[in-house]
Amino acid sequence: MQELLHFAILTLKISILATVFALGLQTDRNEALFLFRRPALLLRSLLARYLVLPLAAVILIRLFDIHPAVRIAIAVLAVTPVPPSLKVPNNANESVASYVKGLLVSHTLLAIVLVPLAFRAVGSMLGVDVDFGMLAVAKTLIPSILIPLVAGMVIRYLAGPRASAFGEAIAKVAGLLLIAGILPLLGLVWKSIEVFAGNGALVALALLVIVGLAAGHFFGGPDREHRTLLARATAAHHPGLAVMIASANFPDQRQLVAGAVLTYVILALILSIPYTRWRSRPPEASLDGTRAAATSA
Repeated sequence: MQELLHFAILTLKISILATVFALGLQTDRNEALFLFRRPALLLRSLLARYLVLPLAAVILIRLFDIHPAVRIAIAVLAVTPVPPSLKVPNNANESVASYVKGLLVSHTLLAIVLVPLAFRAVGSMLGVDVDFGMLAVAKTLIPSILIPLVAGMVIRYLAGPRASAFGEAIAKVAGLLLIAGILPLLGLVWKSIEVFAGNGALVALALLVIVGLAAGHFFGGPDREHRTLLARATAAHHPGLAVMIASANFPDQRQLVAGAVLTYVILALILSIPYTRWRSRPPEASLDGTRAAATSA
């Protein structure tokens, strides 16, 4: 089991590196700086992730009498940045593509400062002494996200738009590696659920997903596409960093926390489907559906 777990983790790490490198190949300097040049948009995205989610995590932990591993998972998930798996939607226009890339770049850079502060704030509100400093966050994010992203952007600068086609091919390979890495972990998820299920553990994890979607939707601003993307991004988290923070502070709960984090990832994928389908409908169709429902009522 341990060898299979190591294989899965290694495969996922390679998948993340490839995904971010592919994104860099398709990102230019203006896209990387998109949110830094729009401070209002950046501030709203940070409020959704680093204010609403940590407060929601504290409320959920206090509200539900759940297994300690699930409490830890909720606390660390609430403070982790946008995951590198966030992708540009198919047929996205230039503004939407820039927004996605700007989210990943800005939140990764700012996470080095914001993640330790948010984690300590959550620990303080819960009366738990925790620590995960900026250096530890940097050691995780710089090699796994910043370096491959910058490397891809440098190649994009030197090779021009031709690098995008290469990036698309790498992204497809990264997607296959992601599936190969997740499949072996499904057994861990099932075994973990058998241990921590009950007392509303799955409900608490699902509610954190819903709060993330709602917070991102609320703070997404007037642009329809930006609002949808921020909702999806706020409900998603960096699972590798979440497990690393938990392992540094609660090593005896590492395996169960990893199972809880993966359970959250699965729930987030499932619960995001109705929201994504709703938002993919034309505004007129959504409005007509709302009016029809109101008339029938």
